[in-house]
Amino acid sequence: MRKALSFALASLGLALFASPSNALSNDAAGITPLTSVRVAAGLASPLYVTTPPGDLDRLFIVQQRGLIRILNLATGGVNATPFINLSTKVSSSGSERGLLGLAFHPDYASNGFFYVSYTRASGHASIVERYTVSGDPNVADAASATTIFGPQSQPFSNHNGGCIQFGPDGKLYLGLGDGGSANDPSCNAQNGNSLLGKLLRLNDDGSVPVDNPFVGVAGFRDEIWAYGLRNPWRFSFDRANGDLWIGDVGQNAIEEIDWVPAGSLGGENYGWKVMEGNNCFSTSACTAPPPCNDPSFTDPIHTYSHAGGNCSVSGGYVYRGCGIPSLQGTYFFADFCSTRIWSFEWDGVSQSNFQTRQAELTPDVGSIGNIASFGEDGYGELYIVDLGGELFKIVAVDGDCNGNNIADGCEGSSSTSRNGLGGNPAGFVELTPPVLGASWDTTVDIVTPGALGSIVSISTGGPTSGIMLSGTIAGELLCLPPVVALDVSTGSHSIPIPADCTLIGRTLCAQGSTFVIGQVTLNNAIDITLGSF
Repeated sequence: MRKALSFALASLGLALFASPSNALSNDAAGITPLTSVRVAAGLASPLYVTTPPGDLDRLFIVQQRGLIRILNLATGGVNATPFINLSTKVSSSGSERGLLGLAFHPDYASNGFFYVSYTRASGHASIVERYTVSGDPNVADAASATTIFGPQSQPFSNHNGGCIQFGPDGKLYLGLGDGGSANDPSCNAQNGNSLLGKLLRLNDDGSVPVDNPFVGVAGFRDEIWAYGLRNPWRFSFDRANGDLWIGDVGQNAIEEIDWVPAGSLGGENYGWKVMEGNNCFSTSACTAPPPCNDPSFTDPIHTYSHAGGNCSVSGGYVYRGCGIPSLQGTYFFADFCSTRIWSFEWDGVSQSNFQTRQAELTPDVGSIGNIASFGEDGYGELYIVDLGGELFKIVAVDGDCNGNNIADGCEGSSSTSRNGLGGNPAGFVELTPPVLGASWDTTVDIVTPGALGSIVSISTGGPTSGIMLSGTIAGELLCLPPVVALDVSTGSHSIPIPADCTLIGRTLCAQGSTFVIGQVTLNNAIDITLGSF
């Protein structure tokens, strides 16, 4: 990440963009108003967050000097014991060295493999290691290290890159900067015999995929997937369609966002150092480089200048979460120095709905400072990582419910009530709101004298379609098992709500009943509409 993660913020001003005509106000674009909430603080130089595939309960926080910590999303607390401590291996000097990347194997649930990218303490070379989780899911086996890449020497302390991601093809991608200093003095990014200034593609064991674009090509290393990059500090794959998005840090004038559609065979040349963004830059020390604006270059889809204190792009993610449906397909990115945050949509040809976001994303507590990265949780919700030690979640503005709501009520209240076949329409009381991926705790009035128990079922039909008789549920059941109350005097229930984006906006019928031997009485029912979470 150029110009160091420790740079002080420059004075703020107006940014200049490549496509100013696309800049719309949030109201004009009809986009849901956003804010952010702080979910963790007191961290030590956090650089990145991610989570294993399918893990809805945790976020793994990468700290620059070697610790990976776990944020429990249910409790909001950071585990006291680190997932892994690599501080003795990781470089403790240089603002762009350290533990720089983390990726979980696509089959992590079965094999327990995860990968770390770091600048090692001895010699400051770049390394990628594979580890295995221990018998405790919150603690890694620190003795399980296998080096799958490196050591790759780094001639200078900056531009180490270090982002690692598994692509939709199951391959591990590694971004390396051009070697550092300034102006790529050795022209590494255009040199196919150097791995610096490149995006590499590896098998999960570190071997080279046979379908890499330069396998067997003279003058190119087999590991190379794409080249001509200055410092691809953060890149990501769209979890919905596999498109690749790269935030490549510029030199003194231009920052850029690069994009390649899913299905690319690789081999793209992003132009550095012949080009900085869309501007001609230099061919010094390059051997037979392509000329400026050569058609072989893959141009950025967005650039911005260093006006107003901008200096270093932090590439982000395309939003694919559950909580803010109107943001589907929107790419978020930021500048490290100015702390500006932007978003836009891209259809493969043109940009639309460009937004400046930092004002509306002012958090509830704390302040967003040096944005080192964005990250995703298991639902695809987006987080902002502040190098100063805070972590923020992007959420929709949603009254007093902070996103945890149903259409007709907030926490502690009932939504629309209506009579079931047995009456008592006010019988349901929500102790917690129905939230995707969590448990919905309720109480149901018991009105049948001598009842032996109480059940609650949820379906998409009316009050009769969710009845449980002998373990069979009619209608369209949404993987929500009826719960038999252990205490008929309270009728309390805890019902799991699936983590399924398609449930947002759907109206479900919740039906309570009591039963005695040979008789089932339907007591009450309510309609609930699942909203954001």
